[in-house]
Amino acid sequence: MTALDPPDDLIAACRAGDREALGRLFDMCRDRVYAVALGICGDRAAAADVSQEVFMKLLTRIAQFEGRASFTTWLYRLVVNTAVDHHRRSRRLAPLPETLEDARRHDLEYERAERRQRVGRAVRALPEKLRTPLVLRHIEGLAYADIAKVLGVSMGTVASRLSRAHARLSRDLAGEV
Repeated sequence: MTALDPPDDLIAACRAGDREALGRLFDMCRDRVYAVALGICGDRAAAADVSQEVFMKLLTRIAQFEGRASFTTWLYRLVVNTAVDHHRRSRRLAPLPETLEDARRHDLEYERAERRQRVGRAVRALPEKLRTPLVLRHIEGLAYADIAKVLGVSMGTVASRLSRAHARLSRDLAGEV
Protein backbone atom coordinates (compact mmCIF):
# COMPACT_ATOMS: atom_id res chain seq x y z
CA MET A 1 0.00 0.00 0.00
CA THR A 2 3.00 2.29 -0.17
CA ALA A 3 1.60 4.16 -3.20
CA LEU A 4 -1.23 5.41 -0.99
CA ASP A 5 0.95 6.19 2.00
CA PRO A 6 1.86 9.77 2.86
CA PRO A 7 5.57 10.62 2.74
CA ASP A 8 7.61 9.68 5.81
CA ASP A 9 8.53 13.31 6.47
CA LEU A 10 4.83 14.25 6.61
CA ILE A 11 4.15 11.50 9.15
CA ALA A 12 7.19 12.59 11.19
CA ALA A 13 5.95 16.20 11.19
CA CYS A 14 2.49 15.05 12.28
CA ARG A 15 3.98 12.97 15.08
CA ALA A 16 5.91 16.07 16.19
CA GLY A 17 2.63 18.02 16.44
CA ASP A 18 2.95 20.16 13.28
CA ARG A 19 -0.59 21.47 12.69
CA GLU A 20 0.03 22.31 9.05
CA ALA A 21 1.28 18.76 8.43
CA LEU A 22 -1.79 17.37 10.19
CA GLY A 23 -3.95 19.47 7.87
CA ARG A 24 -2.17 18.08 4.80
CA LEU A 25 -2.54 14.55 6.14
CA PHE A 26 -6.26 15.15 6.70
CA ASP A 27 -6.63 16.42 3.12
CA MET A 28 -4.83 13.35 1.76
CA CYS A 29 -6.87 10.82 3.74
CA ARG A 30 -10.36 12.21 4.28
CA ASP A 31 -11.97 10.77 1.14
CA ARG A 32 -10.63 7.26 1.79
CA VAL A 33 -11.64 7.41 5.45
CA TYR A 34 -15.16 8.51 4.54
CA ALA A 35 -15.50 5.88 1.79
CA VAL A 36 -14.57 3.03 4.12
CA ALA A 37 -16.81 4.38 6.88
CA LEU A 38 -19.70 4.73 4.43
CA GLY A 39 -19.20 1.21 3.17
CA ILE A 40 -19.28 -0.23 6.66
CA CYS A 41 -22.00 1.97 8.15
CA GLY A 42 -24.11 2.30 5.01
CA ASP A 43 -25.34 5.73 6.05
CA ARG A 44 -23.87 9.12 5.12
CA ALA A 45 -24.52 10.74 8.48
CA ALA A 46 -22.97 7.80 10.34
CA ALA A 47 -20.00 7.80 7.95
CA ALA A 48 -19.47 11.51 8.61
CA ASP A 49 -19.62 10.86 12.36
CA VAL A 50 -17.16 7.98 12.07
CA SER A 51 -14.82 10.05 9.89
CA GLN A 52 -14.82 12.84 12.43
CA GLU A 53 -14.16 10.36 15.24
CA VAL A 54 -11.32 8.76 13.24
CA PHE A 55 -9.60 12.11 12.74
CA MET A 56 -9.99 12.98 16.40
CA LYS A 57 -8.37 9.64 17.25
CA LEU A 58 -5.70 10.29 14.63
CA LEU A 59 -4.79 13.58 16.31
CA THR A 60 -4.34 11.87 19.65
CA ARG A 61 -2.81 8.61 18.39
CA ILE A 62 -0.49 9.64 15.56
CA ALA A 63 2.43 9.53 17.99
CA GLN A 64 1.59 5.85 18.60
CA PHE A 65 2.12 5.00 14.94
CA GLU A 66 5.31 2.94 15.01
CA GLY A 67 5.66 2.13 11.33
CA ARG A 68 5.48 -1.65 11.79
CA ALA A 69 2.75 -1.63 9.14
CA SER A 70 2.26 0.99 6.46
CA PHE A 71 0.49 4.16 7.56
CA THR A 72 -2.44 3.34 5.29
CA THR A 73 -2.86 -0.10 6.85
CA TRP A 74 -2.77 1.48 10.31
CA LEU A 75 -5.31 4.14 9.25
CA TYR A 76 -7.66 1.59 7.65
CA ARG A 77 -7.56 -0.47 10.83
CA LEU A 78 -8.45 2.65 12.84
CA VAL A 79 -11.36 3.39 10.46
CA VAL A 80 -12.64 -0.20 10.47
CA ASN A 81 -12.51 -0.46 14.27
CA THR A 82 -14.20 2.92 14.74
CA ALA A 83 -16.90 2.15 12.17
CA VAL A 84 -17.62 -1.27 13.66
CA ASP A 85 -17.85 0.24 17.15
CA HIS A 86 -20.17 2.96 15.85
CA HIS A 87 -22.30 0.39 14.02
CA ARG A 88 -22.63 -1.71 17.18
CA ARG A 89 -23.66 1.34 19.22
CA SER A 90 -26.20 2.44 16.62
CA ARG A 91 -27.87 -0.98 16.29
CA ARG A 92 -29.59 -0.28 19.56
CA LEU A 93 -31.45 2.62 17.94
CA ALA A 94 -34.45 2.08 15.67
CA PRO A 95 -33.62 3.09 12.10
CA LEU A 96 -35.58 5.91 10.52
CA PRO A 97 -37.70 4.87 7.55
CA GLU A 98 -36.23 5.66 4.14
CA THR A 99 -38.02 8.21 1.98
CA LEU A 100 -37.91 8.84 -1.74
CA GLU A 101 -35.22 11.37 -2.49
CA ASP A 102 -37.03 12.96 -5.38
CA ALA A 103 -40.50 11.83 -6.45
CA ARG A 104 -40.07 13.46 -9.88
CA ARG A 105 -37.24 11.21 -11.01
CA HIS A 106 -37.62 9.42 -14.26
CA ASP A 107 -38.66 5.77 -13.93
CA LEU A 108 -35.27 4.45 -15.00
CA GLU A 109 -33.41 6.60 -12.48
CA TYR A 110 -35.86 5.53 -9.78
CA GLU A 111 -35.33 1.85 -10.61
CA ARG A 112 -31.55 2.30 -10.45
CA ALA A 113 -31.83 4.03 -7.11
CA GLU A 114 -34.07 1.25 -5.79
CA ARG A 115 -31.60 -1.37 -6.99
CA ARG A 116 -28.71 0.45 -5.29
CA GLN A 117 -30.75 0.63 -2.08
CA ARG A 118 -31.55 -3.09 -2.19
CA VAL A 119 -27.90 -3.91 -2.72
CA GLY A 120 -26.90 -1.46 0.01
CA ARG A 121 -29.39 -2.99 2.44
CA ALA A 122 -28.15 -6.46 1.58
CA VAL A 123 -24.55 -5.39 2.15
CA ARG A 124 -25.45 -3.71 5.47
CA ALA A 125 -27.29 -6.90 6.51
CA LEU A 126 -24.10 -8.93 6.16
CA PRO A 127 -22.30 -9.76 9.39
CA GLU A 128 -19.43 -7.35 10.04
CA LYS A 129 -16.86 -10.08 9.38
CA LEU A 130 -18.19 -10.44 5.83
CA ARG A 131 -19.14 -6.80 5.18
CA THR A 132 -15.78 -5.26 6.14
CA PRO A 133 -13.56 -7.20 3.68
CA LEU A 134 -16.22 -6.68 0.99
CA VAL A 135 -16.04 -2.90 1.48
CA LEU A 136 -12.24 -2.87 1.57
CA ARG A 137 -12.08 -4.95 -1.63
CA HIS A 138 -14.87 -3.50 -3.75
CA ILE A 139 -15.12 0.08 -2.51
CA GLU A 140 -11.47 0.74 -1.68
CA GLY A 141 -9.97 -1.69 -4.21
CA LEU A 142 -7.51 -3.18 -1.72
CA ALA A 143 -5.65 -6.37 -2.57
CA TYR A 144 -6.27 -9.47 -0.48
CA ALA A 145 -2.87 -9.11 1.21
CA ASP A 146 -3.66 -5.53 2.22
CA ILE A 147 -7.08 -6.51 3.55
CA ALA A 148 -5.44 -9.28 5.55
CA LYS A 149 -3.05 -6.74 7.11
CA VAL A 150 -5.85 -4.30 7.93
CA LEU A 151 -8.01 -6.97 9.55
CA GLY A 152 -5.17 -8.93 11.12
CA VAL A 153 -6.19 -12.20 9.46
CA SER A 154 -4.68 -14.51 6.82
CA MET A 155 -5.23 -14.06 3.09
CA GLY A 156 -7.10 -17.37 3.11
CA THR A 157 -9.51 -15.94 5.68
CA VAL A 158 -10.00 -12.86 3.51
CA ALA A 159 -10.72 -15.05 0.47
CA SER A 160 -13.12 -17.20 2.48
CA ARG A 161 -14.99 -14.23 3.90
CA LEU A 162 -15.27 -12.58 0.50
CA SER A 163 -16.53 -15.82 -1.03
CA ARG A 164 -19.13 -16.19 1.71
CA ALA A 165 -20.15 -12.53 1.35
CA HIS A 166 -20.58 -12.88 -2.41
CA ALA A 167 -22.58 -16.11 -2.01
CA ARG A 168 -24.83 -14.57 0.61
CA LEU A 169 -25.42 -11.42 -1.46
CA SER A 170 -26.18 -13.56 -4.50
CA ARG A 171 -28.70 -15.59 -2.50
CA ASP A 172 -30.26 -12.56 -0.77
CA LEU A 173 -30.59 -10.58 -3.99
CA ALA A 174 -31.65 -13.43 -6.28
CA GLY A 175 -34.51 -12.22 -8.44
CA GLU A 176 -34.42 -8.70 -6.99
CA VAL A 177 -31.68 -6.93 -8.91
